[in-house]
Amino acid sequence: MTEPDDSQPPNEVRETNGSTHVRQNAADQTVTTQVATAVADALGTREDDLTPVGTVLNAEALNQLFVGGDDASVVVGFDYEGCRVTVDADQIAVDPPHHTFP
Repeated sequence: MTEPDDSQPPNEVRETNGSTHVRQNAADQTVTTQVATAVADALGTREDDLTPVGTVLNAEALNQLFVGGDDASVVVGFDYEGCRVTVDADQIAVDPPHHTFP
């Protein structure tokens, strides 16, 4: 009998402490594309509805920082679409804005 595989497939979105985390091991997508996907998921919207990532930072530079993805010492944080985004070699973490209700 085979045990069920509880491991997470690459790029699967998961919720952790109010943050959406997306694994970054998608060789067919740039980091900036993955950021847009993660933020859209966190906000419950479509990527097409977001401002292009390249308008808030140098998208080419961000992509180049994570080519190869093995440098655990590189961490980049920035604000995008009202969210705090943190990118490292393992994941993209998105902290959506906290809404307060009257």
